[in-house]
Formats: sequence, C-alpha cells, structure tokens
Amino acid sequence: MYYQVVFAAPVALKFATPTDAAFPEVVVQNEIADAWLEATFDIFVWIGNPLGGQPDQIIFFPSYGPRETGHTVYFDNVVFGGAGVGLEDLMSPAPNPTLDEDLVLSVYGDFYANNTLSNLNLNAF
Repeated sequence: MYYQVVFAAPVALKFATPTDAAFPEVVVQNEIADAWLEATFDIFVWIGNPLGGQPDQIIFFPSYGPRETGHTVYFDNVVFGGAGVGLEDLMSPAPNPTLDEDLVLSVYGDFYANNTLSNLNLNAF
C-alpha cells in the first residue's frame, strides 16, 4: 500500500541482484492523492530472466514521473505472494483433461479408466 501526500503519480517497483543487474520496472498507474491505495505489481514477466543471481534488493519508485518539488510518500504492508490465490485454491484438484485418452498418460488421476500408470517414480526424470 502507498500514500502520496498532495500529489498523484505512477508508482514503480523493480528488483536488483548482488551483481547490480536490475529487472525492468513494473509500473502501476495512479491518479488519486491523499489516500491509502493498494498496488499489485505483476512480476511474473521476470520469471526465467537471465540476469544471474537471486535478487537481493527491492526498489520502489514512489513517484514514477516528472515532478517540480519534493514530496512525501508512505509505503506499508508490503507483501509478496500470488495475488488472489489462497491455500484452498492450491489444494483443489486439477481440472479433467480435454485431450483424447490415447494422447494422455494418466499418472495420478482416474479420469481415463484404461490409461493409468502405477508406481511411477517421477524423480527419475
């Protein structure tokens, strides 16, 4: 969450690595001043990015845009995790396959009665 005192401007976030490499900024637009606002930054675009090393720096840009004077911005309740995904969503069964049975090797499910496999060690892969 963030609060921009007397002004409204986009807010950006990026991560950097110990080798000073940085992921590109992710920007959230804002047109509301003097109110606590919740921002969600979609950082999935960074998955598999070949920067090297794990990020060790969180960088906020509290007013990602031109400004004529300094101003105050507050950040609070910074949380990392899947937006809108609760544990109950992760514990639900996978949907039934939509492919023809001859194209599916069913390991854990029982949707295809004649196409099952038991005692498969997936660690071998």
